[in-house]
Amino acid sequence: MKTRKNTVFIPGNAPPMPLPESWYAGLNPRPIFALVIGVDKYQHLPQLHGAVNDADAFSEYVSSNLKVPAESILNLRNEQATRSGILRALTALGSRSERPPRKDDAIIIYYAGYAGQLEAGLNGLQSIVPWDYSAAPENPIPAIASPELLPLLAAVKRTKGDRITIILDCGGSSDKVLESKTGDISSRVITLAETQTEPDLGAATENGVVTGNVFVLSACSKGEAAIEAHGRGLFTSALIKLLKEEGSTNTTRANVLARLPQITDQTPQAHGGITDAPIFDTGLVPPEQIAYPISLENQQYVVHAGSVAGITPGSQFFIYRDRSRLSKKKPKVFVADRISLLTTTLKPAVDGPLKPLLNLPAAIPSGSGQRHDLVVHTVLKDALTPLYQVALKLLYNASTSPYQFLFTEDRTKADISLDVSQDGDALTTTILDHRIALHGYKEIPLSVPLKNDDIETFLLAAAHFYHHLNLSHLNHSLGTDISVEFLKLEESDTHYYENGRAHRTPVGSNLFSHGITEVTVDPDELEDYGFKITNRTDKDLYAHVFYFDNSEFSIANYWPGAYEQAPITKQGGVLTIGYDRANTTSYRYYIPDGQEIDAGFAKVIFSTEPIDVSKVVQDAPSFQAQEGGDTKPALAQSGSGTGKEKDVEAKSEQGTQGVAETAGIDSSTIWGSVMFCIIQRRVPE
Repeated sequence: MKTRKNTVFIPGNAPPMPLPESWYAGLNPRPIFALVIGVDKYQHLPQLHGAVNDADAFSEYVSSNLKVPAESILNLRNEQATRSGILRALTALGSRSERPPRKDDAIIIYYAGYAGQLEAGLNGLQSIVPWDYSAAPENPIPAIASPELLPLLAAVKRTKGDRITIILDCGGSSDKVLESKTGDISSRVITLAETQTEPDLGAATENGVVTGNVFVLSACSKGEAAIEAHGRGLFTSALIKLLKEEGSTNTTRANVLARLPQITDQTPQAHGGITDAPIFDTGLVPPEQIAYPISLENQQYVVHAGSVAGITPGSQFFIYRDRSRLSKKKPKVFVADRISLLTTTLKPAVDGPLKPLLNLPAAIPSGSGQRHDLVVHTVLKDALTPLYQVALKLLYNASTSPYQFLFTEDRTKADISLDVSQDGDALTTTILDHRIALHGYKEIPLSVPLKNDDIETFLLAAAHFYHHLNLSHLNHSLGTDISVEFLKLEESDTHYYENGRAHRTPVGSNLFSHGITEVTVDPDELEDYGFKITNRTDKDLYAHVFYFDNSEFSIANYWPGAYEQAPITKQGGVLTIGYDRANTTSYRYYIPDGQEIDAGFAKVIFSTEPIDVSKVVQDAPSFQAQEGGDTKPALAQSGSGTGKEKDVEAKSEQGTQGVAETAGIDSSTIWGSVMFCIIQRRVPE
């Protein structure tokens, strides 16, 4: 029987359970074979620190969640992943053999490690760098370039079929190669030596291989790089979390990019068979083997699963009136219409008469609905009863709610974890979002009173925060045509504007390194920071800069705020924030007493016309000031006067508001978005 992982409270009677896996007896999903490669301890290159961890995590996902047996997973790590070892494994995939994979099996190829520059790749395929790669003239061992990979993939297509998914957490553009790769943050791209030999493509051309059902998903676009931080790749971490939360069947090749949460300074891209098929093309029987009971009531199909089970508006289901029809042909699709706690009423995707249900009918998830804005991990404790009461209220009418929630016992799916404080009077919040947690920031200082109204206020604020943080506006020109610099500023002692404000000028270079920066905070001498945004596109673009504060779930509008919206002109236009003008605002970062680290995201949304972003901005929940404690301003900034001490405590000039009435903004003119992580550490005493 399925465990109730997404149910952490029981309203009255136990909620309905999915059908037992025995319902699928004799009806198996399409077999999967996975080749999983991870290299970080290179023989002749600077070491990476997260590629093997990523490969291990992906292999575990394939084994546990997709239920692929060990004999159908080939793992190559470090010294196993030599040039000859990788080529041998790829050649074996295309050989005519009775061993897995067999014809028409689903094939997954995953690689994490170094790769060559994206500029030299073909259709998302990059030059894979094996463990023993060497540029030494006396004993060169080249990378496996994309022209060499194409014939191998062509052979797999001929002998095993084209149900192939390739996932690459590697590579980037040449200007993203780091000189030093010994720190906690690194790119997975290197400058390759000139290829010693050019493989003969033969009949395998670029357009002839990555076509049909072959699907390539890669971590970044041109002008960017695949980044790892503190032992994990940002792309792989985001992808696995998405797959676990939504399921491999609901995650399709057409929606995976849009549903991935925004990744710092990376824009994943896809090539090939971008269709509504499941990401791994596993057929009608989902690998997770989830099926829900269904009934026919008042001429409507009703699924016995609701918002408690994670169903959201727009969720799609295949309806099998008779179990014996499963896997024979694609059934009709029905869409979630009205969602209650424990049931979901469906409507047909295409109008038509409903037929009676027959022997052991079921509804099988076949497509995602609205994304969960907030996924909360918690456990069953009597002391958390107020939390469960609020959760039920939020889930009660998911069809009309501006935010979608999921409460789960599975930490790997969640954004935050809630528990009761030691004194039993408040909720404590642990950040599980890997984009922040991997930097060591986990416990937020915001203590939520264990009262229903305060808990609801907090959860709505957190949902609004993560909705806008995760929403990515993809544009694959961001890396090449837009640059966002984060700069330390210095005030002049001799030059002043007519209004008496001192000139500020940048000191040093861009502090963002692959989308991440760490700044030190001295509470006795706070420093000023600003931004420089350059637009090299062929369009005038409006920039909207937000700061997402993870310690209190506030969202501040850094730019334009109270200023009139004006575009950054095309083909080289520059916007400076915090310097170069008398009335511009610079920014400071403040860590309250008792904290050693703080964390936030700067997110820039570009639009082709002015847009109203007022509903994005929100203050921290109003109960943030603890009795006798320190209160952190939602935004510390300077520039409105000459006295720094006054400016440190200043609130935003932009007129921040409480939790927004609605979650969305008009996205019709949005061109793209990019995000950066700002870690703040207190200066040691």
